[in-house]
Order: sequence, then C-alpha cells, then structure tokens
Amino acid sequence: MMVTGMLPQHWMDQRLQFSPVAYATDASEEGGGACSTIGLTARGRAKCHMGCCESFDYEGGQADPVVLIEAFGGIGGLRRSMELLGVMPLGTCQSGSFSARLLVFKSSAILRRSSSNREEAAAAPWRFLFKEEWFTQGQPPPSTTSAARGKSLRQSRIIFLSTFLMSSTVMTKAQCFFASFMHIGSESMVMDETDLVVQTEAIGCDPIFVEAAEVLHCRRPRLFWIKGLEVIEGKDLVLYRDQQVGTLTKKLTLTRFTVKKPPLELFLREGCSKLTQKEEPFFTFARPHPKASEPREAAGYDRCNDKTLGRWRGDAWRLAPYQYSDQNMVRSPHGVRRLLGDEQLRMLGYNSDHFQIKQKISEDQQQQLTGNTWPVLVVARLLAAMAIPHKHFAEKNITEELWEVWRSLEERVTQLRSQSWAVKFGPLAGAGAGFRCQDGERNPILRQRLCAPLSGVWAWKVLMSYSWKQSGHINQLEAIAVLDLLKKLGRSKDNHLKRILLMVDNTTVLNILAKGRTSSSLLKPTLRRTAALLLACSLRLVLAWVKSDYNLADGPSRWKGRKKRIHGQT
Repeated sequence: MMVTGMLPQHWMDQRLQFSPVAYATDASEEGGGACSTIGLTARGRAKCHMGCCESFDYEGGQADPVVLIEAFGGIGGLRRSMELLGVMPLGTCQSGSFSARLLVFKSSAILRRSSSNREEAAAAPWRFLFKEEWFTQGQPPPSTTSAARGKSLRQSRIIFLSTFLMSSTVMTKAQCFFASFMHIGSESMVMDETDLVVQTEAIGCDPIFVEAAEVLHCRRPRLFWIKGLEVIEGKDLVLYRDQQVGTLTKKLTLTRFTVKKPPLELFLREGCSKLTQKEEPFFTFARPHPKASEPREAAGYDRCNDKTLGRWRGDAWRLAPYQYSDQNMVRSPHGVRRLLGDEQLRMLGYNSDHFQIKQKISEDQQQQLTGNTWPVLVVARLLAAMAIPHKHFAEKNITEELWEVWRSLEERVTQLRSQSWAVKFGPLAGAGAGFRCQDGERNPILRQRLCAPLSGVWAWKVLMSYSWKQSGHINQLEAIAVLDLLKKLGRSKDNHLKRILLMVDNTTVLNILAKGRTSSSLLKPTLRRTAALLLACSLRLVLAWVKSDYNLADGPSRWKGRKKRIHGQT
C-alpha cells in the first residue's frame, strides 16, 4: 500500500529538471522578501541537468546512465579509467577502507554512497534505476576480509562477489556488466591456483593475464576477469589464448601490446632520470611500511649487493631489499632516491593532482595507496569497447590515443598548478561546501560543494518585497514567505516540472518543509497550502539552510517605505 502510494511521487521525480535559478526567502516583523540568482549564461542553463560529473568543467553536463560499484577499488581506478574513455558516470558506490573513500572529498557526483555493509549494498534498490552497471572488485587486504574471524582468505574474497551476482539475477530493467580485477602476488609469482579456480567459477568467465609493462614504465602483472563486455583486439592489442603462465596448469589468455610509450621524463620530476637500464620498466610498486628493526626474512635479500642493502637500511626497511637495486632507482639533483608518490601516480595513468585534497597525505600514505591500485590506462584499453565503435580498433592505436588524452589532462594540471584557487575553479573557489551524509564514519557530516556561503558571490536580484497586512509569529511569517514565492513561480508554466534550490535561514521552517508535516497548529494551514501548490505545479524544493548574514532576502524583508510588492528590482 505504501509503495503504491509513492508511485505518483516517483513518476513526478523522473520528469523534474533542475532549475538553473536559485531562490532565497526571508521574513521579518516588517515584511517578507524573496531573491533569485541572475547572470547564468545560456550555456550554463543548458548544462543544468541532474546527472552530472564534476571533472574538468563538466559540472551539470549530461552524464551517461552508468553507475560504478567499486569493492576494494583502491583510489577510484575504475572511475579514472572511465574518464579517460570519455564516459561520465552518474555516480559511484564504494565499499572498502579509507583508501576506497579517499576521493569523496574531490567529487560531487549525484550518487556517491560509501557502504560498510557490502551485502546490503549489493541488493540496494537504487541499482534498478540505471541502464548499465559496472562492478569491480580488487583483492582485499587481510584487515578488511573475514579471515580474522576464522574464514579463509579465498572464501572472503568471493563472498561479496557471489552476493552481488545472485542479487543481480532478479534485475529486469538494468543491463549489468561485471568486471573483476584480482591482483597478482609479485613479479615472479601468480595467485594460488585453487583461488584462481574458485574465483573463475564465481565470476563465470576466464581471466586475462596482462603485463602492464608493455604499456607503462612500470611492471604491473595482473589477472583481469571481464564479463559482459568483449575485449576487442586491434592495431595495438593482440590476444593469445590457451597460453602457459608460470607454473599454472590452467591455460590463460595473454595480451601483447604494441605501443610507443611516452618518454620517461614526462613522468619523473624535473631534472630526474632513471639511474640505470633506462629502457627497462620499474618494479611493481609496493606499499612502504617503516620498521623499527631489520626483518628476519626479506624478499630478494640474497640477490642484493652491499650498496642495495645499505639503501634498504637507510630507508628504515620500508620495502623489500630488491626494490632498492640500481635498476629501480632515480637520479635527482639531490642524489639517488626511490620513485615518489606523484611519479608513481602518473605512471599508472592518474594525473598529478589526484591526491590534492583537503586532507594532508604523507609520502608513505601516497605510495601505500598507489601500491594498492591497478593501472587505469590499461584497464581503460581493456574496457574500450563500451565507448569506442569497433571499426576504430583496426584503424587507430587506441592505447596511444589514451596516452594522448592523459597527456592533455596532465598539461592542464601543470598549467593550473601555479595558479590561485580562484583561477583554477572560478570565482566560487574557496567559498565553502555543502554537506553530505556518509555511512560508517565517526563524523557523518562532511563539507561538500554548494553551501550557503556561495550566496555571497552569486549575482542576485530582488524578486519580491512586501509588508504584512497582519503580524504573526516569526516561524509563521517565514513559512508564508516561502508560500508567497511558490505562488509567484507557479503562475508561469516555465517554472513547472522543476527542482528548485531554496535557501531559508529559519531551521524550523526548513525542517517542516523537508518532512512535510508538523504538529504546530499555527503552521499546519500554511504547510498544507504549500504542499498542494508543489503538487499542482509539479515542483520539488531542494532545501538549504543559509546563515542570516548570507541570506540576500534579509534586506528586502526589512525595507522601509516600499510598496506592497516590488518585482524585478535589482
């Protein structure tokens, strides 16, 4: 009964467009007032859609009807791969540790949910709203699996994947695609064959072995399971099926890339170069953990010379000893060192500003995050069929085209690096952010874009200014001011079927409008008329609290000697 009763409201929501004009109302003992924003260009109005992505001037731009679901996805690798392909997802759902939610501070996508309950997220009803759905899963670290509770790591790896696949069988509207990515242990070893068989059976397709060193300047051997999308061969990629990999008895599909890599100097800092063997790739990036004393067992200890072991000890034994060999070091103007976090980011296909967020991240934290992600440019090539017509694969080197896309984005980041925040992001930079509720956090209120202080930098005009015929309680007057604004907007058909951003500085009125009910006999009549007007005009209010000092409607509500109503005064 309740679901049936909500259907008309749901249908109305599907038809609503976001209004490019924001409104603010206020009331005082003297009168009421309302203001609206002005100055938005025709291009800006055309970009006002509910589905949007925030990257590189795409705010409000039309997005693709795709939702990304990342389980142990690291630092948003799938989203980055989609951006290289030009796919703008409606939103992402991330499940995992802090590293999986790192980019929440940089993003304002419409759907961004971080769920600590993976089984609940797998069966969430919002998944029915999207035409396509991409799911990724990386190998979770032991601390985030159920191995600590007595289950094997192999079982814990597939529990979320199995739950997700089973819940997807009942989905009739959404066309689902699945991609699962499993890390390989190291350069010389592949994952346990028992785990390989179990993972393959759970997904329902065979893996593809990829050595990213053919595309990148670093080694990154990985197994990729891709279901629901064909990996297209082309001028740059050839697939070899039924090939032997290491000591595995199971035959796998191998990839061979023919790509001209960008020069190594493009990824290193200025004035730096590889110490030796410049044509050879760097070793697979590992996660550094400083130690108080030398470990008893260390990978590659017997193969390292005294100079390499000296570097290892001087760096507090952060990585395995072989990571400090000459072929894995960088010569800088200040001496010989390891790769830095921003250099590793660029080599994997991210841009230099990927970690430029409000929260400070140390060098060790950056390298821990990059060591736990996967090569996004390689993934973009494997998933290119979802965005590129098949005829182009034989005509162009898709991987080199993706590198050109990355290069253009990196050049933009480099140009803006020395500029101020206002130059980077326009006049709204640094004006604050709205708030967003996030599950599983000690402090669930996080500041996000679109907050009330932005009203101080927007251009406004006075829409209404009038005196009261009869005085009353301030809460009642504030509610009537909102009703008067809706009456005015409802007279024009251009304002129907819209979502309207409304700023109110009275928390009581804000709460009753958000809930749609009140126990106050003084406010009930006004609330009923407001609800009826919203339903008749197919309007939906997007409510925001604004501090009185930033409420532009505060002045019009207090003007002396004005007429009953003044419309359009600037």
